[in-house]
Parts: sequence; structure tokens; C-alpha cells
Amino acid sequence: MKRLGHYLLAGMLTVGGLAGAAFADAKKGEELSVDQLPGSVRSTFEREAAGGSIEELHKETKNGRTVYEGEVVSKGKGVDLEVADDGALLDKGAPHDEASEPEHRR
Repeated sequence: MKRLGHYLLAGMLTVGGLAGAAFADAKKGEELSVDQLPGSVRSTFEREAAGGSIEELHKETKNGRTVYEGEVVSKGKGVDLEVADDGALLDKGAPHDEASEPEHRR
């Protein structure tokens, strides 16, 4: 019976640890405005936005490196971007319909 208790406790800790890791991944870093971006990072977002809007900006640290994440929106389509602190475009997501996102539904 004692062994069963140890297995149950180990299982609960594992599940709790996985849930904590998922929560940490879902958490965004420091929120920023466009004016708070370093010049090279701002230039990359503005170039990618091509006259559209820049939204949901966050500054994070990944693998010891500062990165900036955000979304550019133009003509009802959004694209998620990840930009290095030197302005290099690290990742560009696929365009998605903004109307499909929960915060835009009414």
C-alpha cells in the first residue's frame, strides 16, 4: 500500500509539472508598444506590416537571447512574427484570418 501511495504522489507531481510547463509556455513576456521597440526591431515590424497595423508586441528571453514577438495585421489577415534584438526576422507564421480569432468574434 505504501508503494501505491508513492506512485500516486509521483504521478500527481508529474501531471502538475507538465501543467506548470504548459502554463509557462502560454505566458507572454513583457508587453510593449511600437515606440518602445529598438529601432532595428521596429523597422522589421514596419517593413513586414507594409502599412498595416502592429499588434500584441512582447519582449521575451529565449535561450538567453532577447526576442520580440508580435503580429502584423493588414486587410483582415494577421501574421505572427518573431524578431531578434538586432532586427533579424527569426520566424514568420502563416497568414490567418483575424475574424477567426476569439477576441475578434462578437
